[in-house]
Amino acid sequence: MTDAETVRWAGVAVGALLVAAAVALALVMSAAADGRLGPNRWAGMRTKVTMSGPRQWRAAHEAALGPSMVAAIGLGLAGLLAIIVPDPFVMIGVVLAGAVWTVVWAMVGLARGEQAARDVSRRRRVD
Repeated sequence: MTDAETVRWAGVAVGALLVAAAVALALVMSAAADGRLGPNRWAGMRTKVTMSGPRQWRAAHEAALGPSMVAAIGLGLAGLLAIIVPDPFVMIGVVLAGAVWTVVWAMVGLARGEQAARDVSRRRRVD
């Protein structure tokens, strides 16, 4: 296998993983936001406040759904570009940009989700 072929297959492998991660992120966040996925050990936003009850869990994921979908779309696009871009340096740049995009939007979603879960906890104490 030539160096060019190795780089091409690496781009396909990395791109496929990014697309799979984007799909997983979208599915998990959607399921948690609409109540199909409750608090658990494996998937979703797992913080002290989001895990404090099912109402907090769902409120957090509902609030984080928009930014999480933006993260997933960016990650998926980076994955697709990694598959089709022939230049290895551009491919690396695309993958890094997709990773940064995803982290930034995931953090926005986490901040919104944490706030929503705290609001539910506060309302519960007042009620």
